[in-house]
This record gives sequence, C-alpha cells and structure tokens, in this order.
Amino acid sequence: MTGIVIPDGGTIGSASDTDALTITNTGVVKASQSIATGTIKDATGANNSISIATNGEATFAENIKITANKGINFSVYGSEDSSSLTTISSNLLDDFEEGSWNPHLKTNSGGAATTTYFSGTGNTYGRYQKVGNICHAQFKLHINNIGDGNQQKLHGLPFNSANLSTVQTGVCSYFSSLASSQAWLAFYIETSATTAYFIGTSAGSSGTTNYSASTTVNNAPLIFQNSTTVYGAISYFTA
Repeated sequence: MTGIVIPDGGTIGSASDTDALTITNTGVVKASQSIATGTIKDATGANNSISIATNGEATFAENIKITANKGINFSVYGSEDSSSLTTISSNLLDDFEEGSWNPHLKTNSGGAATTTYFSGTGNTYGRYQKVGNICHAQFKLHINNIGDGNQQKLHGLPFNSANLSTVQTGVCSYFSSLASSQAWLAFYIETSATTAYFIGTSAGSSGTTNYSASTTVNNAPLIFQNSTTVYGAISYFTA
C-alpha cells in the first residue's frame, strides 16, 4: 500500500476521543486538536517536509505552492477605521512574481517603429516585481537609432493597468540627449493598457527652468532622438 486515501466528508480520530482531523465535502482539512512538536514527512517517508518547533513555528523544507486564485488571508490583522475613513476591500495576498520586460517606443497610434536600442549590461532594460495587484516597474531606454516616425509612446509594461477611470503616473529620474529640452519629465499609464505617454515641461531658453503659472505641460512631446537616455519607474495597480 502506498498511502491512505480519505474521501471528502471523512474523518481521522479514535473511538475514545473526538475526531482529530475532519475533511469537509469540499476537501478542506480541519484539526480539532493542537499539533505539538514533530515533523510531517514527504511522500517517500524519508525526508521531513514540515518541522514544528515547541513555540509553534513551522519550517518548510521546500517552497509553499498555493493553488491559482488563492493566497494568504490577513483579515485578522485589518479592520475598518471610521475615524480615518478607511475602507478595506481585501486582505488576501494572492500573487507574487518578479522578472524582466521589454520597454520600447511606438507612435501615438501604436504603429510599429524602426527604433533600435543599445543593448548589453547597463543599457536598455526593464525589470519588475508584482506583489498582489501592485506592479513596481523600472526601465531604461538608451536609443541607438531613432528610425522613422514619431516615437512618443512607451510600450511593453508587464501587466495591464487597472481600470480606475484615471491615469497612473510614473517618474523619470534621469534623462539626457533629448530632442527638445525639458525641465522635468514623467509618464502616465493609460487605463486598462500596457502603454504610457510621456509628459514634460519645456526648459527656459536661457537654460534655466521655468515653473511659472503660465508654464504649459507638454503631453507626448517629441523628445526622442539618437542617443537619448531615459530612466523611469512606476508603481501601478494592475487589472
């Protein structure tokens, strides 16, 4: 015999005590007694999968794999606060991942561009980390040849943005060799999209910045050319 199979709705216990383990008809396992120190073996019976210390701390020998669309529920740690108008919509942490993405430019209409980028360590890159429904994304664009067309729009963000009926804004921490001088540069992600528009304010003609009330914010300015470099970062709600 390789194992014991207990159907949904079954129990494990003794004739002289209450059922120690109960399995509901949905497959949820409930323990009626506390679990003291000890170990839970893997399927071979040779290795410890879970070790439980005297203070109740559990150590897992391998990663914890959670079924899709499930997660860790922190509801016990959160409560709504009427004095600060706090409203909790969820306490479930249901996603974590990290990786890379491919930042690139297209025209405002989404047309393909012939832009080429410097590659290799320290050149054009995109990286991200997603916790729950928040994505933290960074990028660097280092243009080799701008090619033809008006490349004004950032493409390739790793996840669709949430439909919040408003834009979500990121910052550009460094930029150089722009086609038109900008006092500052930022970008915003469109609703339900993986694309973003750049925005900025033209620098003063003397080389100083102009932050007067009459300053006009340029939406999708033509700023990219050969050798342009832009660093950017954003944290945004995903769909």
